[in-house]
Amino acid sequence: MLPPPPFRLKSRLAGGAEANPHDAIIARKILLDVGFPAATNFGSTKFSDMALDHSVRRFQMANRFKPDGVLHPGGETESVLNQILADRPEPQRPIPSSKSKDHTDRE
Repeated sequence: MLPPPPFRLKSRLAGGAEANPHDAIIARKILLDVGFPAATNFGSTKFSDMALDHSVRRFQMANRFKPDGVLHPGGETESVLNQILADRPEPQRPIPSSKSKDHTDRE
């Protein structure tokens, strides 16, 4: 299985600032996946709001970065998120049983 594509911002993502909608949606999903949900009363939105800002700040503090709430394209926070995604083990798939499920006794 191929590794997930890296998280690449198209533009700077900061709370209260105009954001690329795709960046905001993907950032929310990735932060949720790594344990830093950006909950809002409106669900996952395409806007960079205070919930996303707080989520980014919590992630940055947990990783000992300057907690400015900003994700920069190619920046330290984006790089560490990509490293976490790359280091995840592949999901384990069940191995099919070699025993047939359709067996009947014949006399």
